[in-house]
Amino acid sequence: MSQSNVFYADILSLGVTQLYLSSRKVDAVLQWFHPANMDTYAPLPVYDFGDGLHLTDGHSRAYVAYRMGLQSIPVILDHSELVTGEVGQKLYRADVEWAKRYGIRNVSDLSCRIVTDAEYNRLWKRRCDRSYDLLTRPQEAALRLLQYEGRDVFLYGADHSASIFYYEDASGGLYVLKDGNLQPE
Repeated sequence: MSQSNVFYADILSLGVTQLYLSSRKVDAVLQWFHPANMDTYAPLPVYDFGDGLHLTDGHSRAYVAYRMGLQSIPVILDHSELVTGEVGQKLYRADVEWAKRYGIRNVSDLSCRIVTDAEYNRLWKRRCDRSYDLLTRPQEAALRLLQYEGRDVFLYGADHSASIFYYEDASGGLYVLKDGNLQPE
């Protein structure tokens, strides 16, 4: 590993920015990953969102490394616009908050959150799309008004037109607010 800005980090000290892993992706990494070759693999991108380093990508590879008994992995600070830009900061900070809400501290906590590709698309990719639509469409003041009173639910997304809003409860139940009515999704 020749890059001077690459360093090793304890796997379990890295926070995560995703709630699920795709079983297809994990299986694919298991096919080629070998701990003895760790120095030949690209470092995983990390960023400090204010409370320590978090993976911004490579969650499947980090999980496989953990599962194979590695204690540290090569990482590099992520300076991409996707992470450091205004929208990226909002999105990734929301991801960090989601992980905290579900008690997901690091990749070891993702072991019981490995799902089929279809479930991954439904539970994670769709969530990210909805979060993006929520954070890039309505004004901040309007967002505060959208927290649904009387239910212990959290606003996490919107449709592209920001006319339908998506909520979740602490146990992962999903709800939709449509025409003023909050109902299970």
